[in-house]
Amino acid sequence: MFEPKVKICGITNSEDAKLAVDMGADILGFIFYDKSPRNVSPEVVAQIVSELPIVVGAAGVFVNEEFDTVKEIVEKCNLSWVQLSGDETPEYCEQFKFINVRTVKTIHVRGIEELEKTNNYPTDAVLLDSYVDGKYGGTGKQFDWDMLKSVLAYIDKRIFISGGVGPQNIREAYEMMLYGVDICSGVESEPGKKDPKKLKELFEVINSCGA
Repeated sequence: MFEPKVKICGITNSEDAKLAVDMGADILGFIFYDKSPRNVSPEVVAQIVSELPIVVGAAGVFVNEEFDTVKEIVEKCNLSWVQLSGDETPEYCEQFKFINVRTVKTIHVRGIEELEKTNNYPTDAVLLDSYVDGKYGGTGKQFDWDMLKSVLAYIDKRIFISGGVGPQNIREAYEMMLYGVDICSGVESEPGKKDPKKLKELFEVINSCGA
């Protein structure tokens, strides 16, 4: 079976980073948004990333941040991905083509109209997350995946899926053959702290998907 990239997001410390990598994470996500309970400093992230195996990606998550600030953090932390999770325009996203980093635009899905906008962004991928008023992610809410399945053939982008992804539905996510799955609250004991038992359960199901 096709195996999507597994992104464990909301990493705030070296212990959780090592645990996620040891279990099989392909990408770790670090949130640079001061209103998030999972916010982490560039200094901490730079240290964590310096300890990662070269094959593991590091994604910085930003919300309506100035381009120059994002660029500075990318360089300081040696990030391989920039995830733009706010209200960034296609024109804003275009600027990242000139620096050495891959980009993913988060689209908060309320209905089919958001899914129809996915091809508008000049990014390497899109991340489809649930829409919750006043929130930019980490809500643990799942949107209508059947709606996504109905338009998959028309989306000309690598797709990450997020929002309530966990051991209970990771198999269904795999069956859609998307580029990646993004898991945050589904493997936490509290915001910003991963639960080893939940991570273990998640990767046990993931490993069984390829069996």
